[in-house]
Amino acid sequence: MDKNKWERVEQLFNAGLELPIHEREQFWKRECNNDKTILTQLRQLLIGHHLAEQDNVLDKPVWALTDIDNYLNHQNLVGQLVNGYKVTSLLSHGSMGEIFIANKPPLTREVVIKTISD
Repeated sequence: MDKNKWERVEQLFNAGLELPIHEREQFWKRECNNDKTILTQLRQLLIGHHLAEQDNVLDKPVWALTDIDNYLNHQNLVGQLVNGYKVTSLLSHGSMGEIFIANKPPLTREVVIKTISD
C-alpha cells in the first residue's frame, strides 16, 4: 500500500472511531468509495484496536505471579507460550537473569520478558 493510501486509511480509521459503532462501516464505505483494499485495512485495524482495548495490554504485566512459578526452574522459554505471549528469542543473559523477546498474536509489536535468577 502506498504512502498516500495508508495516510487515507489512518485518517478514515481515526474519524470512524469518533462515530457510534453502528455508523462506522457505512461511513468508511462511503468515504473510500467501496475500495476493498482500504475497507479491509480499516476492518483489520478495528479488530486490533478492540483486542488491545479488551486485553488492556498496556496496563498489565506480561504474566501473572502464578505463572512465574512455572518458569523459575531455569528452562528455556524460547518457543513457549507465556500468558498468551509467544517467546521468540533470547536477547541476553547474565548473572542477574535472562531477557527474552516475545509477541502476542495478532498484535505485531514485540515485548521484553525479563526473568531474574534466584
